[in-house]
Amino acid sequence: MEWQQGGMPTRSAAEQRAHTRHKITRAAVLHYAGTQIPVVLQDMSKSGARIALPPTRKADNLQGPMHVDIPGVMRMRIERKWGTATTMGVAFEPPAPRKAMLEVQIQRLLRAAPR
Repeated sequence: MEWQQGGMPTRSAAEQRAHTRHKITRAAVLHYAGTQIPVVLQDMSKSGARIALPPTRKADNLQGPMHVDIPGVMRMRIERKWGTATTMGVAFEPPAPRKAMLEVQIQRLLRAAPR
């Protein structure tokens, strides 16, 4: 465990998440600034995901409105929370009335993921 100045323990990103992330390898399409970028979902929870981008795209250059489309499953608005050169963490931004339906779709997708 790491400690902050003043003796308080720091919390890892996993400890700070509201929902557990599940490993998943699923092709998706990121819609950003009028372009479609093929991506891979690497892990996913009820509230967000880690997305791998192709080496030709840089995650740190992606800011602003985005959508991710998981073909045949769902399309949702996302907000970039963090990024490295080719990976970014996103939070899902479902419209309030669709939140329950989104959770059902995510659970279905996670159950179908190979373990």
